Amino acid sequence: GRQIVARVHDQGAGFQFEKYLSETTPPDPLSERGRGILIMRAFTDQVSYATDPGGGLCLELVKGCDEDEPSSQDEK
Repeated sequence: GRQIVARVHDQGAGFQFEKYLSETTPPDPLSERGRGILIMRAFTDQVSYATDPGGGLCLELVKGCDEDEPSSQDEK
């Protein structure tokens, strides 16, 4: 089926993404941080990180599109 794929490249030092992607415990509700991956997982079908060969990280978000719903191009 159809998919929407978004890739974000970041030149920063990054973090240990393997730990956070495998984590199933929700973040502390009183914490001011730590909800980003949880929110991305809730609204997409796939979240993945990879080390960018040029340095930094690449975040990839994938969301499948329902074939039954018309796209904006189909309505024209």
